[in-house]
Amino acid sequence: CGDAVDIAAAGSTTAPETDCGVACSGDARYNCGGGNRLSWYLWTGTPLYVWNYPTGANAGRYELISGGVVIPLVTTSGVNGKYTFVEKFGTGAPNSTGAYELDVTQLANPSLAWREMHVKTDVFCSASVTLPDKAGRQINVGGWSGDSTFGIRLYWPDGSPGVPGVNDWQENVNELKLQRGRWYPTAMVMTNGSILVVGGQTGSNGPPQPNLEILPRPSGAGVVYADWLERTNPNNLYPFLAVLPSGGIFVGYYNEARILDPVNFNTIKTLPNMPGAVNNPGAGRTYPLEGTAMLLPQYAPFTAPLGILICGGSTIGAAIALDNCVSSQPEAGNNAWTLERMPSQRVMPCMTALPDGTYMILNGAKQGAAGFGLATGPNLNAVLYDPSKPVNQRMSIMANTTIARLYHSEAILMQE
Repeated sequence: CGDAVDIAAAGSTTAPETDCGVACSGDARYNCGGGNRLSWYLWTGTPLYVWNYPTGANAGRYELISGGVVIPLVTTSGVNGKYTFVEKFGTGAPNSTGAYELDVTQLANPSLAWREMHVKTDVFCSASVTLPDKAGRQINVGGWSGDSTFGIRLYWPDGSPGVPGVNDWQENVNELKLQRGRWYPTAMVMTNGSILVVGGQTGSNGPPQPNLEILPRPSGAGVVYADWLERTNPNNLYPFLAVLPSGGIFVGYYNEARILDPVNFNTIKTLPNMPGAVNNPGAGRTYPLEGTAMLLPQYAPFTAPLGILICGGSTIGAAIALDNCVSSQPEAGNNAWTLERMPSQRVMPCMTALPDGTYMILNGAKQGAAGFGLATGPNLNAVLYDPSKPVNQRMSIMANTTIARLYHSEAILMQE
């Protein structure tokens, strides 16, 4: 399955029709190739999908605003109008302190724009959230190995644009730590302000951590075992989490999804499996078969079911990147997944919600999986997804970049 351009790119040529005599298993009225032959069928009806091609300023543009000083594993927009970056401290670049803060009002002077900060343990493959308090505190949990996997790091943003801050990341694993060490967990703020931490592994490529825990730890509470995490290890890391209007918790992992009770974390509802590739329904959406997910916008009077959008991913084994997005309304009566093709394959993509209700999809690779050196063919094109348009007409092909952004790249909406 593919496009005519794929046939040309592969250097394929036509052969006599008599070479194809094997009946299709799904419908014996048609032939499906022969010895070293593939039958080619071309759809000639109404187009199954339509790409939009904005031009000029409408296609957007990439603009380099500053040379980076760090590979940003996690990037967060702060209430102080600045942006924090944390990176692979301890096993990364030898001259890095593991954390920086960017003040874009000072870009003319990089030494003022980038404030050096510090973490105490390796935050590689950790999780972060911004707390729902007036201070907009940022919390980071988990990490690479050893003590870092138990790490809980906290930062109070201070200063303001043009005014340097003085606060730094605080961490003391002897005073405050996770109940279980976690590499590649996901964290989410719950409706009561608590933090839910889900899954991961005990350390880099270690045994699974198939459980959930709450921060701050409730009195007498332990971790909650999740058989669905153990069953789908290792393809469920960095699971997708969201609070639903009912208060239930959506979890997307590997190619599965369910809704959890927010009190006891029992499963309320199991959703249909997410469709993957047309020739491989077992393709996944979470690390290492990494896609990206966002909540779809809601509009007044806010009675429509909340939607989830998940784009990209890859297959087990051959690691063929996916060229589609899937969406669903988990709490609707019919919560089947809608599949929409993207203009190109993409694993390790980033996605950012824009103020007008559209979504920018960018970064990642056209082949492979997430990890060091496991992907090829950087995807340099940006795609704009507009959920207000008809299904399969929502993708606009935007501007290109010249810089490959693959494993642990980031995209964030700036405060302007």
